[in-house]
Amino acid sequence: MGIDASPARRRPIRCHRALERDEMDLVVRSHVDAPPSPLLRERLGWVMPASHPLAGASMLEWSDVRATPGLSNRLCQQSGREWMQAFDRSAALRIHNTASLLAMVRAGLGMTLLPELAVLGLVDLAFVPCAEPEWRYLAVHTQALPSPAVQEFAAALHRYMG
Repeated sequence: MGIDASPARRRPIRCHRALERDEMDLVVRSHVDAPPSPLLRERLGWVMPASHPLAGASMLEWSDVRATPGLSNRLCQQSGREWMQAFDRSAALRIHNTASLLAMVRAGLGMTLLPELAVLGLVDLAFVPCAEPEWRYLAVHTQALPSPAVQEFAAALHRYMG
């Protein structure tokens, strides 16, 4: 049998219970801090229109963008980092849908904080890494030794995403 990949938004405890009941073979979840078994990591950075005055910066600190209108998302809201929570509190809007968030950034309504892969290939948007190295990790959780299909899926993710 192949892999049935079903994206779902669940709290980590519900995912672990599903693993224990053999309802899932593999859970890949986002985590800002160090995960139990990392699958991959990607840089976090500020996303803005390519025409924005800060778009050419090599990196940006929270203090560099504090005066710029912000568009927050779940990543900022759920972070344990004080500066990301400060960004979330000061944001003009909190948008949980990435497509809507990127549309609002394109429209010039503000900048946001996202993983680099979220904007890969989007030439109308600029990605500027956070000055304080920040990473989003995707972690793998399994109940037992994954099946060969799940192992190959994880290996393919490593090859494709680094």
